Amino acid sequence: VTNDSLVQAHRNAKKAISQLHVLHIDLLPPSSSVFAIRLPYLKDIGNEAAEPAHFLAIADQLQQLHRHGLVHGDVRRSNLLLASDPSQSLLIDFDFVSPLGSYYISTYNPSLVERHPDARPREEMLPEHDIHSLLYIVLAICGIKEERSDPKWNVVIQQLVAARAGP
Repeated sequence: VTNDSLVQAHRNAKKAISQLHVLHIDLLPPSSSVFAIRLPYLKDIGNEAAEPAHFLAIADQLQQLHRHGLVHGDVRRSNLLLASDPSQSLLIDFDFVSPLGSYYISTYNPSLVERHPDARPREEMLPEHDIHSLLYIVLAICGIKEERSDPKWNVVIQQLVAARAGP
């Protein structure tokens, strides 16, 4: 691989992903062929910058999956990218996405605190599990001290709208 081809690869990559809200592409030393892509997403979703509007965008994305008969299966803090513009926040990591009626894989980790109690290996994947996980995360991050009630969309949206309105 020549230096010229690396420069061209860098230019091509930069052009190809310019539509993805990428701020900059950095060459990572010591390798001259590994690139890091910096995105406009917040580093830590547990920080004060997290707002209910971030989660409304993610709730909308999750609802779209459910409307198409799919379950995400892995809604957790590390799979939420919160953007400086809340409407650009993203739900990521679609490895576990499966059609309704599918079952969690045998290596599924049910021990994360945000997991629904019924989300276990070889058990049926349900939209309620995704909703429960998002609601748990929202309540924890937004500092809402209410009981984690039924995992239903109206509860999640109601909590987010109330939190956005403030006291």
